[in-house]
Amino acid sequence: MLRFMSSLKSTQLSAICALAFAISAIPLVATAQNGEKYGFVNISQVITQSDEGQTEAKELESLGAEKEQRLNARRQKLEELAEQYEESVQSGQPDAELRDRIKKLKRELERNVRQAQSDIDVSRKDRIQQLGAKVVQVVQQFARDNDYTAIFRTDNGQVVYVDSGVNVTEEVIAAYNKAHPIE
Repeated sequence: MLRFMSSLKSTQLSAICALAFAISAIPLVATAQNGEKYGFVNISQVITQSDEGQTEAKELESLGAEKEQRLNARRQKLEELAEQYEESVQSGQPDAELRDRIKKLKRELERNVRQAQSDIDVSRKDRIQQLGAKVVQVVQQFARDNDYTAIFRTDNGQVVYVDSGVNVTEEVIAAYNKAHPIE
């Protein structure tokens, strides 16, 4: 058996896994015919399309623009100093202090760029985690309110096929916006 598995290409193995998943879902469909109700939701889509998620995205964009503006001011100052240094070199009297100051400012600018990107990344991650926790609560309440037996995520790569009739993402977005209105 192991020799058989090792001789399979990864695409063949993926196809076999997908087939096994599809076969394992057959009892789920049969159970669903007995009155149980199943739905599927794309949590990432709820996060990005909810009113709060869109507001958070705009705030992150604004934060990034603010940081970029500050960095551009520093870049401009650095360019001005570089021009001054170039003039001193062309005049035959290179300014060593100015050259050292430019090197120092370049290092600071590089560090500031890395820090700004890190700040934005951390803020994005924190906001997504906070929104994700709220979305899960809304999905749970939505499932209870609408008599769902289970709601599965489609955005984590676990679902091979979902009929659009059981996708409740849009309804969850509406429920989220109702539960967490933007003021």
